[in-house]
Amino acid sequence: GDAGSRHVSFKQASAFLQRCRRRPERMRLLCSTAAAREGGDRLSVSVEVAPRGPSVAVQEISMADGWTGCRFSPSALWLALELGQDATLRAAVEGGRRPRVLELGCGVALAGLAAHALGCDTTLTDCLPGHLQNLQGVCARRPQDAGKLRVRCLDWQEEVSRLASSRCHVDTGSPENGGAAAAAALAAGVGVERLARE
Repeated sequence: GDAGSRHVSFKQASAFLQRCRRRPERMRLLCSTAAAREGGDRLSVSVEVAPRGPSVAVQEISMADGWTGCRFSPSALWLALELGQDATLRAAVEGGRRPRVLELGCGVALAGLAAHALGCDTTLTDCLPGHLQNLQGVCARRPQDAGKLRVRCLDWQEEVSRLASSRCHVDTGSPENGGAAAAAALAAGVGVERLARE
């Protein structure tokens, strides 16, 4: 079903993040708990990412369509607000440069869409068909004057083998992430290009 829409002001978002800082384990959880495992609600959420804007609209989706990433997390909200207040980023854009942003496993893409609204050329990536379809619709409704915006299929787990010798931990994400072959098949099924090596 459709649960409608809501607006989150910069002040409300900041207060919410202050509460999350008191419970750091909360930073990985979904902001909205309305999503049901099967057929949960779709919700349009507008978030003001800086004290005087811009506001960024995301379309939250059913957990059945995207599981992890179907709602934005406090971590994504934190990053979007940080981008909105980044003086270096704003100066680059005001100076005529368009920083390039790549969001990996973006889900509903709050941080990536915030970067785009601030004037960055932005590529949103995910490997789940529900997210890719949702992002295509969201991107089709966004003004392109803020910078380039594109959606690509990328399963970042393909790169894990390149990191095998490093000492970093790689979070393999949600159980529905099926690896490179599954990502390629899913991307083709929803009409989204795979991200090419650049």
